Amino acid sequence: MTRTLIDLFNSNAENKTKEAMRMRAYHREEELRLATHKTEMMTQQLQQAAIRLEAVELMSQYQNLSVSQQTRSMLQLSTQTTIDIVI
Repeated sequence: MTRTLIDLFNSNAENKTKEAMRMRAYHREEELRLATHKTEMMTQQLQQAAIRLEAVELMSQYQNLSVSQQTRSMLQLSTQTTIDIVI
């Protein structure tokens, strides 16, 4: 009888230990999934930010080019030589 109680106690303790180990493994997997998800979201945000930055840089270059062309055409107009023909 005593032996059966000891075996039962040991079996119960072993089962609790296994369950605790399973729960720890489950929590580690959940933490890893969460960390992976956060990393993926941050990567996506960084990619979007890079695309927005590239768009801003392209718009800035376009505006600079436009201003440069306008300035050039203004200078060309003011420096064109005119010849008056008097008859």
